[in-house]
Amino acid sequence: GVGGIALEAAETCSDLHVEGIDPWGPALALAERNVAASPHAGRIRLSNLDVTALESGPRYTLVWLPTMFMKRAVVERALDRIVAASRSGAWLVASIYTQPGDPFMAVMSALRTLRGGGEVTEPSELEDMLRSRGYVDVESDAAPLATFVLGRRP
Repeated sequence: GVGGIALEAAETCSDLHVEGIDPWGPALALAERNVAASPHAGRIRLSNLDVTALESGPRYTLVWLPTMFMKRAVVERALDRIVAASRSGAWLVASIYTQPGDPFMAVMSALRTLRGGGEVTEPSELEDMLRSRGYVDVESDAAPLATFVLGRRP
């Protein structure tokens, strides 16, 4: 969850300051406990916030967006808010579950997305969403579990 991602980012990049947001209280409470027990607590700030409520202002240089847990309309609003809150040159990494070639496994992957509150989205659709908001250098990278769609603000 948000705490694990924040901790991994802080562990990997010693100069990085991380802001993790999550609107779900139980996930945030667990993240807060894990961050408080880490040596990186001073560089990680956690907030009970929905991504669609991000305030404008150029502060982010890298954003991770797990779209597999979001309906398309929420992803669209989130992308608009992320653009408004990102610095020039900032990167966005959006993730979706990879759709396997095996028909049964593809159904199971779609079910995982739907049960997680998301909506099945093709990488090309997500790429188009980024490009329509001015992202450049947009590309996708498929791994066995997740596909990552990346883009950079000019």
